[in-house]
Amino acid sequence: SGDASISLKVITSNTQTMTVQLTNNGKDKATYSFNNYGGVWTNSATSQQNAYDDKLSGAAINLASATNHKGESVLDGNQKITVAANDTVTVKVKLTLPQQVTNSYVEGYVGFQAENNGVTTSAQNL
Repeated sequence: SGDASISLKVITSNTQTMTVQLTNNGKDKATYSFNNYGGVWTNSATSQQNAYDDKLSGAAINLASATNHKGESVLDGNQKITVAANDTVTVKVKLTLPQQVTNSYVEGYVGFQAENNGVTTSAQNL
């Protein structure tokens, strides 16, 4: 669809793995740092019913793996992903929730910050 978002719909367990593909159409390799923008959030409300987002304790969004078209890892020890020129990398991101919130609304964001003036991208998960 061209949208940089992932709708998780119904999560029946406390973990969910999402797949994102990063494609480099350039002539030089591109390196990205993973960003989870502070983690996982949920809806809360004040006693006056004013809604706000609240960080979800015990939840996490982590980079699980990144592999090129040959199945080789392109994830280094600093959680940076390198995409070769004219290549696509498959990135797996793992969402972990506390057991008690598996039937609740949660949201979070993941991003890939480009180094050396490359293109930065992000996606929201719901």
